[in-house]
Amino acid sequence: MLFPRLAAARVRTIQVARRGPLKQHGVTILDDTDQPTTCCTRPTRERPYWTLGQEMRLGGTIPQLAGAKKCSQKAKGVPLDVIRETRVTCGRRYLHLVGFEVNEAPRIAKDKAHDTDLRCGWYPLAEQGKDRAACQAGIKNKTGRDWGKSACTFCVIANMR
Repeated sequence: MLFPRLAAARVRTIQVARRGPLKQHGVTILDDTDQPTTCCTRPTRERPYWTLGQEMRLGGTIPQLAGAKKCSQKAKGVPLDVIRETRVTCGRRYLHLVGFEVNEAPRIAKDKAHDTDLRCGWYPLAEQGKDRAACQAGIKNKTGRDWGKSACTFCVIANMR
């Protein structure tokens, strides 16, 4: 439902993942197109990659509610940063749009600390005063569907109501 709209608008989508458990294993590009059709949610023979679930099983751990939430940075942030720097911005200045809502001021402040001469964070949902409920209502109005907070089905934070 989302990909046909992105494809119609010719929005470039890049799906990335880690190649292995360590940063030095690098990242893999699963798809880079302005005509997206498939969301890569599971490794396949054609598109193998390292998942957070694999890492948790190997380490004998489970998602945690307390403490630092490093899983998002490791599983999403690092691969996205690598691809952004090597395939998208390539040393040029860029505007980094982040979907933090109005009630996430601490997250916005933390993210703003990552601004540099090249990167400028922008938080349009917060700027427009939209909270999570307003965002979900807007998505449902446009698509007719409820939208989950995370693709990580085992995430205790995303699955809290």
